[in-house]
Amino acid sequence: MDKQKVNEFLNSYIDNFDWLMSPPQEELYKWQVAYHIYENREKWNLDTCDLKEMLKAIGGCSYNLIDNASVQPIGGLLSLCEKYEDDVRNELKLLLKRNDEENITPQEKVERFITNVNELLIESGDTGWRYKQDLRSTISLLALFDPENNYMYKATPKSYFINYTNHEDLGSGIDFRLDAYYKMCDNIKSIILETDIPKMLDEALVSDKMEYLYKEYKPYKDLVYPGEKLLELPGKYNLLVYDVLYCVQNYQLCGKVRAKSKKEREGEILLQERRDYEIKLEETKEQIETLLETIGIEARSLKGRIVHHKTYGEGLVTNVEEAKLVVQFDAKEAKFPLPDAIANGFLTLDDSIKDKMAFYKAKLKELDQESKLLTFELVKRGGIK
Repeated sequence: MDKQKVNEFLNSYIDNFDWLMSPPQEELYKWQVAYHIYENREKWNLDTCDLKEMLKAIGGCSYNLIDNASVQPIGGLLSLCEKYEDDVRNELKLLLKRNDEENITPQEKVERFITNVNELLIESGDTGWRYKQDLRSTISLLALFDPENNYMYKATPKSYFINYTNHEDLGSGIDFRLDAYYKMCDNIKSIILETDIPKMLDEALVSDKMEYLYKEYKPYKDLVYPGEKLLELPGKYNLLVYDVLYCVQNYQLCGKVRAKSKKEREGEILLQERRDYEIKLEETKEQIETLLETIGIEARSLKGRIVHHKTYGEGLVTNVEEAKLVVQFDAKEAKFPLPDAIANGFLTLDDSIKDKMAFYKAKLKELDQESKLLTFELVKRGGIK
C-alpha cells in the first residue's frame, strides 16, 4: 500500500468533508441509521421482538444502505416471514452472533446466511434477483447491528481504494476474502485516527447538519434529535472507514472532477453523458462482482457433494479454485468452470442447483452484454480511448 497515495485519498475526503455532510449529499445519514438501530437494540432483541415490525422499521430507516431501487434484501426477509418466520429469525440470530460466540469465521457466517436465506426464497417460489441476499447487503446489515466489530462493504469503493493506493488484492467475485477486507479496514482506521477526521466527524454529529436530518426525513422527523448521545455510538469510526471509501469513490474525489451542478453543466451535455455512462458502467460491473461473489458462495457449499459426469461417472467435489469446481473422479481429477458446467448439464446434481446456475449464467450474460454496450457508448463519446 502506497502511503503517499493513502494520504492523498484521505486528504481528498478531508478537503470535501463539509460538502459531503451538507445537503444534498448528507452522508451523515449512515451514523443516524446506526444510532437508531443501537438505540432500539433492546426493543429489537431477536428472542422477543415482533420480527415483521423490526424488518419493516429497518427497511424504512436505513435509506439505501441495504434496500435500494434495484434490490430489496430486507424486503426478501420480510416476504419470507409470511411462511418461514421462525427460519428467518434463526438465520438472523446466527448472523448477528458475536464472532467469539461461535467457532466460525465471519466469512463462513455471512455465506451461511446468504445460502440458507436464498434457498428459502427458492423454496417459497421466488426465483428472481430482487430479493436475493448478497455480500453487500449481508455485511452491511451485520455492520449496522454491530458496527464495533464489522465494517460496511460495497465492491466498487473497495476496488477503487485498492487500485488507487496499490494495495494488495483482496480477491474478487468468487475469491473475495472478508478477513482481508476487514484487515485492510483496520489499517485504514489506524491511519484515520491519526488525522483530524475523527474530530471533524464528532463535530458534525452534534451539528445542525445532523439535527436537520432528524427534522426533515421520515422516519426520523417524529423522533427527538439525540445530540451528544450520538458520540456514544459504538463503532462510529468503523462506519467512518466505509464512509471514506464510499465518498471518495462515489464522488470521484481523487483524480476526477466532482460532478457539477445543473447550472454549471449547461453547455456541457457531452461531458455529462460520459459521466452518466461511467456511473452506469460502474454499477453494472458492481452487479457482475456481486453475482460472482454469490456464485462463489454457492460453489463452496457444494464441497463434499457427489456429482455425475456423462463420461467420467460419479465424482466428489473437493475444492473451488478460481471460479472452477475441482472434482475427483476414479480416473482423474478435473476442473469445471461455473456456472456453465452445471447450467449446461456437464455436471449434474439436483434440479434446484441446476436451476440456480442456469439463472446465474443468464444473468451474467445479460450483465456482460450491458457492460459491452455501455463501453461502446463511452468510446463513441470519447470517454474511453
